Amino acid sequence: MGLELQLAKPLTMCKTLVLPVDDRITTTKIKFLDKLTAWLTYGVQLFLEKIIAENITGVKEAEQYRQHIQTLTGLSSGFVQACRDKALWMFKSYRELYREWQREITRLEKSITTCKKRLARKSTAKDRKRLRKLQHKLYRWKQRQPSPPTIRGKLAVMFDYRVGDISLPRIAKEFPLWARISTLKKGEKLHLPLYMYPYAAKHLYDKEWRVKSFQIVKNHRLKRYEAHVVVEKDVMPVLKSLTGIDLGLKRLATTVTCELSGDGNVMLFKKEDYKKFFIHMRQLNNRIAKLQRLGKYAVVKKLYCKRVNFAKDFRRKLAIDIAKHLTGSLVVIGYPDKVRNCH
Repeated sequence: MGLELQLAKPLTMCKTLVLPVDDRITTTKIKFLDKLTAWLTYGVQLFLEKIIAENITGVKEAEQYRQHIQTLTGLSSGFVQACRDKALWMFKSYRELYREWQREITRLEKSITTCKKRLARKSTAKDRKRLRKLQHKLYRWKQRQPSPPTIRGKLAVMFDYRVGDISLPRIAKEFPLWARISTLKKGEKLHLPLYMYPYAAKHLYDKEWRVKSFQIVKNHRLKRYEAHVVVEKDVMPVLKSLTGIDLGLKRLATTVTCELSGDGNVMLFKKEDYKKFFIHMRQLNNRIAKLQRLGKYAVVKKLYCKRVNFAKDFRRKLAIDIAKHLTGSLVVIGYPDKVRNCH
């Protein structure tokens, strides 16, 4: 009989559901959404300019500009606070990227200094080659310096209970799901019918899942508005085993599972089992290389997006295959970032 271990605190599980707005909405509602998203983007831009100029990272410092921006945009207090949170998130993400870039630059400079000292004592062809490689890498990294966040199109901000909600009316045969958004007029709300599908219904009709927030996003490729709904629930997992996952090149992944009772097993995910994926990726790479030589960059851009989506879909399916064998297990995966820089 295996041992079981229960965590002291519940874990919060979050998922994002993409719900398209029904295309049968009126032209008036579409115009309002266009105006609202434009004003929200303008509010984020005003906050972002203040945050970058003053190097603000906290909510209290950014809150002092809320009243002024609310007067300029004409938005309600809830919408302006959503713009503030979006701008702060963008600036914090930039600062984190900049710190990582700076750490890598410092590491490369130290490696170059050490290599030069070694060459000063004894010059070898291997050290000279390594120095040239490090200098070229440092040059490439300096070209990749992160730039401060800018706004080039409409942005989507997160709506919470202050400015809108997702409602499930009891009597609605044609539209079982609605998004209600506050308008700029007091007491009036905009009702948007949303398209429902079985996967979303499984989460929204389940009482364990609760709607945390949502955002209205304009999908330019499909020419429609979408509601990205964030749902969450608290789970109390019962651990039966511990699993370590190692990512590799010759093997896609190796999982080592150790039962709490003491038994363990090893599972290998080999490349031979996913031969179709690698053959198709090789074909895409060859087509992209050939089109680049011919100078047909418009087609290359489409194939590049196709290759990225195909790789993301493969990673998602591989993760599902691994998860099917790890029920009730605490998974620890090796941190693969900057693996090539390890010596």
